[in-house]
Amino acid sequence: MEKIKVGLVSLGCPKNLCDSEGMLALIDEAGFDIVGDAAEADVIVINTCAFIEAAQKEAIDTILEMAEYKKTGSARGLVVAGCLSELFETEIREQFPEVDAFIGVGSGDAVVSAVKAAYAGEQYDSFEDKNDKVAVSQKRVLTNPGHYAYIKIADGCDNICSYCLIPEIRGIFRSRPVEEIVEEAKMLAGMGVKEIILVAQDVTKYGIDLYNEYKIRDLLPLLNEIEGIKRIRLQYMYPERVHGDLLKVMRDCDKVVHYFDIPIQHSETRILKKMGRLGNPYRLEILFNNIRKMLPDAVIRTTVITGFPSETEEEFGALMAFIEKIKFDRLGAFAFSPMEGTDAYHMRAQLPDDVKEARAAAVMEAQAKISLEKLKARIGTSMDVMVDGFDTEMNLYYGRTYGESPDVDGLVYFGSMAYPKPGDILSVQILDANEHDMYGRDAEYDPDEE
Repeated sequence: MEKIKVGLVSLGCPKNLCDSEGMLALIDEAGFDIVGDAAEADVIVINTCAFIEAAQKEAIDTILEMAEYKKTGSARGLVVAGCLSELFETEIREQFPEVDAFIGVGSGDAVVSAVKAAYAGEQYDSFEDKNDKVAVSQKRVLTNPGHYAYIKIADGCDNICSYCLIPEIRGIFRSRPVEEIVEEAKMLAGMGVKEIILVAQDVTKYGIDLYNEYKIRDLLPLLNEIEGIKRIRLQYMYPERVHGDLLKVMRDCDKVVHYFDIPIQHSETRILKKMGRLGNPYRLEILFNNIRKMLPDAVIRTTVITGFPSETEEEFGALMAFIEKIKFDRLGAFAFSPMEGTDAYHMRAQLPDDVKEARAAAVMEAQAKISLEKLKARIGTSMDVMVDGFDTEMNLYYGRTYGESPDVDGLVYFGSMAYPKPGDILSVQILDANEHDMYGRDAEYDPDEE
């Protein structure tokens, strides 16, 4: 009897990717064949994102695209999992009659039952309590190159940001036990992973629900001891919880890179308050100054939202001045997207789309100059680069320093005669840079020796 062929499409953030890789492990354990091309699959699983309007549109477009394979390909069943299913649980089946099975964010372990039902042409739904423990598989099928992997240390969120649907979609903030995370990291190291990236809606809040104290500072030294792991990266830090004790741990753990992903969303007090966030420009400036004082090589990434309801020209100008003053190493700007179901959706003084988008473009134009200045300053230095792959068109290897996270930051392209493999770390002399990427050569490579 032929095995059922299953293809999985993962949308959205790295936290979603962790869920997808866990589902793939369950699919593999069940004896199904995993295929990379959806056109060859008997059953297609889509793990969706629904964080913002663009993500919802991408999810819907992907569902409709994959549904076509039930007409033109070999697909007999379609499973939709994750955030879109969770957000529209009560009406989603009516909206997508072409889908055979729906599973929510807390039901990843039901994927095998969903696949079987879909293959048999039966309807199947599973929506377990999203506020229960973090639904993660203890095994993973890695979809990245294999030398880096994400670890979801917590799920859900207790913050009350007025623009955000995450608490409704993912539930309350829930941490995983320290021991469970350490075991997963050891498992990944045994699979050849060199860099682990810790993700959550807020990694700095990790542990408060389980241990009544923030435990990220205790978790990092344990991960730092794992043989085979070369880099440990944190993503998604809340500014009010980046304390001096965490900075000390990051300084003392040699594998923890000095990379700070701290979304501020805005600088101005009134807008932050309307967003449901704490802070003000003075406290934020002190935070970033403290980080750079304690860790002079720190690379700081942030995100901001432009055109939030009632944002004035003066407040936007103040945000621009703040960005120019702090000079973030990396920055992403997003025009405000009103999401139905959030408080911000109903706020007065909604700004026109063209104003919101023009402000986002202005931020990114200013940041491009800052980024260019920052990366040009690296020219003439040698930096340790973890190899990610080889670009056949450019005929160059590419990788990342400690200051670049996969898929969100730039790359380092370089020549080498050492034939490095993904996951190798070698010293690269930086010769040129633009606002996104750096270019160089293996510091050990002497072209005159050819």
